[in-house]
Amino acid sequence: NAAYFYGGVEQTIGALENYAEVPIDHYAIVDFEGFEAVVDAMGGVEVDVEDEFPSRWRMGKGLQNLDGRHALLYARYRGTAGGDLDRIARQQELVAALRSKALRWNTVTKLPGIVGVLTRNVETNVGPVEAMSLGRALVLHDGQGRIYTAQLRGTPTTLPNGDQVLLPDYAANETLLRAFRE
Repeated sequence: NAAYFYGGVEQTIGALENYAEVPIDHYAIVDFEGFEAVVDAMGGVEVDVEDEFPSRWRMGKGLQNLDGRHALLYARYRGTAGGDLDRIARQQELVAALRSKALRWNTVTKLPGIVGVLTRNVETNVGPVEAMSLGRALVLHDGQGRIYTAQLRGTPTTLPNGDQVLLPDYAANETLLRAFRE
């Protein structure tokens, strides 16, 4: 987030390539409004809400179909005991749920609306042909919508200006990154 704030896409890619030692060829940027619109265009997203959220959000515990606004609230909330680490886990859960829903056979009926929303709300350097190839690979190689993730290790810290950051644990992360590179 800091790299993007200070230097946009180029600095973010440079920081990730430098840290992970993995080349990054493509990117996609979705703003909050776009995220809400994509979730709404897909008819919501189903997640198992475990944490307690402010009552004014009207989001109960258990399996919920969240609209775009509630999905964004769910993804951004830091008020749990784990703070940012819980938030990251919820974001990964949302991405997996959205991907799984996108791969369902009946999503094709919503495709024109979804593509329209993506066109208006996503900044990317992935061309249409590459996007179709990526979509086909996702369907053919992993039709169940599974995503495998590993969370880099670090210590949550609050900077003097109030920003919350995760200071990386370089030794622990090297093992994860080595496995990723292989």
